Amino acid sequence: MNGANHINSQDTKINNETQFINLCYSHLFDNKHIIMLLIDPETMKIIDASSAACLFYGFSHEEMLNLSIKDINILTSEEIITEIQLAKSEQRNHFFFQHRLANGNIRFVEVHSSPIKLKDKELIYSIINDITEQKKIEEEMSKCNVELDKIVKERTAALEETNALLEEEISEHLNTEEMLRKTLEEVEDIYNHAPCGYHSLDKDGFFVRINDTLLKWLGYSRDELIGHKTVMEIMSPDSVKIFLNNFTEFKKVGYIKDLEFDLIRSDGTVFTVILSATAVVDSNGNYMMSRSSCYDITEHKKAKDELRHLNSKLESMVIERTGQLQDMNAELEESNAMLEEEISERENVERALKCSEELYRNIYENSPLAFGIWDTEFRFVDWNKRAEESFGWSKDEVIGKRFVDFLVPPEIKDTISDVAMNIMVTGVERITFNENITKRGEILLYEWHNSLLHDGVGNLIGVISVGLDKTETFKAEKTIRETQKQVEVANKELSKINNSLKDEIARRIKIEDTLIKARFQAEQANMAKSQFLANMSHEIRTPMNGIIGMTDLTLMTELQEEQRDYLTIVKSSTSLLLRVLNDILDYSKIESGKMDLESEPFNIRATSNEVVDLFTVAAQQKKLYIKLNIDDNIPQKLIGDSIRLRQILSNLVGNSVKFTYHGGVMINISLIMRLEGKIVLKFVVSDTGIGIPKDKVNKLFKRFSQVDDSNSRKFGGTGLGLAISKKLIEMMDGQIGMESKEEVGSKFFFTASFGIEDDSAEKVSNDNQSLNDVDINKENKPKILLAEDDEVSRTLANLFLTKKNAQVSLAKDGQEAAAILENKRFDLILMDINMPYLDGYSVTRLIRAKEKNMNIHTPIIAMTAYALSGDREKCIAAGMDDYISKPINFNELFKLIDKWLEYKGDTVSC
Repeated sequence: MNGANHINSQDTKINNETQFINLCYSHLFDNKHIIMLLIDPETMKIIDASSAACLFYGFSHEEMLNLSIKDINILTSEEIITEIQLAKSEQRNHFFFQHRLANGNIRFVEVHSSPIKLKDKELIYSIINDITEQKKIEEEMSKCNVELDKIVKERTAALEETNALLEEEISEHLNTEEMLRKTLEEVEDIYNHAPCGYHSLDKDGFFVRINDTLLKWLGYSRDELIGHKTVMEIMSPDSVKIFLNNFTEFKKVGYIKDLEFDLIRSDGTVFTVILSATAVVDSNGNYMMSRSSCYDITEHKKAKDELRHLNSKLESMVIERTGQLQDMNAELEESNAMLEEEISERENVERALKCSEELYRNIYENSPLAFGIWDTEFRFVDWNKRAEESFGWSKDEVIGKRFVDFLVPPEIKDTISDVAMNIMVTGVERITFNENITKRGEILLYEWHNSLLHDGVGNLIGVISVGLDKTETFKAEKTIRETQKQVEVANKELSKINNSLKDEIARRIKIEDTLIKARFQAEQANMAKSQFLANMSHEIRTPMNGIIGMTDLTLMTELQEEQRDYLTIVKSSTSLLLRVLNDILDYSKIESGKMDLESEPFNIRATSNEVVDLFTVAAQQKKLYIKLNIDDNIPQKLIGDSIRLRQILSNLVGNSVKFTYHGGVMINISLIMRLEGKIVLKFVVSDTGIGIPKDKVNKLFKRFSQVDDSNSRKFGGTGLGLAISKKLIEMMDGQIGMESKEEVGSKFFFTASFGIEDDSAEKVSNDNQSLNDVDINKENKPKILLAEDDEVSRTLANLFLTKKNAQVSLAKDGQEAAAILENKRFDLILMDINMPYLDGYSVTRLIRAKEKNMNIHTPIIAMTAYALSGDREKCIAAGMDDYISKPINFNELFKLIDKWLEYKGDTVSC
């Protein structure tokens, strides 16, 4: 029996030591508030992780133990190895990293790391603090300071320039007001979207201001609270008592700090906040209002409740295990074999105890957090190395001393004593935040996580406190508050300055109203001009369509040579007239900013030769030469707008031929830069003509301006060619220039950028193809509906289409076209836009609405005499498939018909 008693005594001792070690270790690695990791520096594997770490990273405990530190730290493996070696050698124990959570989010963290040794195995023990929100606040504060300095400087500059010209003053005042508004909006944004709640109460407790964060927590709108509810109306009854008990003292001392309140949301649910407030008094010291900030600690409370539940569960498990051990001891007395087996088990327990104690002691002593264990009389029973380093007192100096006697300032000693006693009496474990004094007399701000320690039978034996140094965080928050005060002061000063400028701005506003009216009138005039151009385009193009078409038809008949010459002159004259009209419309498009460049593959050599061919006859009539030289290094295929390039070259070459009487014109195209996928070319058009006087050079590139603007001028034209060319060249990322000498000649040069086409296949269009060579396939006569209100244009189009093997139905207005389509289907529709009763847009919408239910689609090509920017887009938006402008180039029309009939699957050729 004596042997059994000895074993029981030994078991009791082991049990007590195991309980104490397990309690301490549990408070370390089952803590839901402190993020802790134990890391193997050789493999970088995570050996252990606290509950708070699992919650923070979003992994289960088992998943955390399968991770490496490389899985959560965004640094490279080499950088992580370097940082771990610094921590292992104790060259550094304070780090700032970015860690990746399970959901992929990146958080900024502050890490305290220290080496520990366990069974000759060197490990790294790390405490992680999430500082993401603090980083955001610091960045916002920095932006706010920079913006504030910028605003003050700009405002000062604005005041110094108040005597500037009228329009500059108006602009400066408006800019200053806009900057002030933006600054106020940014300050308001910082206030509203801070991670904590802010509100202000009047002397009767009614809300006068509240930020968006607190409104979101409460679930009220700003209008529901401000001026309509007091703060006590959204508090629980117990919190109202706390509020009233502290209100008198609050008005007396001017502030309160870290009071806990339960607030009631609009849906009736309750959440808990820690609140601090500052009183605002008038010049006589009378209380006027309060400003408060609060932090939602609901989740912290839940975590504490869960921790208490786990502690209770652990105590129950210990009691249960104790009972099991007692039963086992009874069995040991009955069986020596079982006794030997139990002794062996006890030896295993001792080894486990020793291992756990070694682990706990290593973590405890080498933790980057301050640990202190104190008994029920507030006397320290333990004090770790980090606490010694932080506060300057050695372990021997603090053991047995009451922490309230030396660690806290005298003025808050009673308050801290009450809080500590409340923790032990109520059993509510809480986080405290207070000032602490170092041995050197410095004041540190520490956040203490306090957990209760019980013995085997549930008696309270003390408290373990884990301290986080929040001094720098508090300083940052204080700096933010001071910055906010500076912003308020600056805003008041700016408000005074603004008031002094109100009368001045009012006068300027009257002047600005006059300017706005003038601008409105100018815009109205510009709109009228655009409409006039559209109407003129329609009125001129419609008869020109008949003239050109009938001329083409007549040229297709048998004619005498003299008649053919006369008709050729008529066609040339109408082409010249059309070119004048196109120049005017092109400039209108460019001026309104609605001119777009195409980006299609084209052959630079074919395009240049087309320009040369265009002026060859005119040059030969004047006995001039036209030479073209193209750099061999220029690729065969480029990507860009070949039509607009041809227009630019035609303007320049046409002018050179027009103003040259002997000699000729030289066109040089050279490569000046080649990048990946892009090329820059230089075009030079030089002549041996009459040249340009120096005093006339400034008229070049201006709209409606010509060098010879006298009534007897020898040369025609609109004076828009060079102006349009300059705009188009600038749209091609290029520039234009010129050199000239009277009676010697002129040289015009420009640059332009193009893409590079890899495909070397060459596709050359032939716009000069004779109408006699264009046919629609005779084996399949397409059915075409022609809707056209102008009789000449209708007759002309019918003649051409019939001549080219199409079955044509005619409609003289939109209403007649809609009636025909009710009873008959067509392969393609040619739709005039401007028709009586129903215009082309309306008819097209009716067709598309009907076809939508029938699952069919008939190609519709718009024909219009309008040719301003946006007309093509309006046609496409109305449901049409393509667009051709009047006067109609029937070669182009037949190509469009062929394109859309092929799209439908018909066999058509041009």
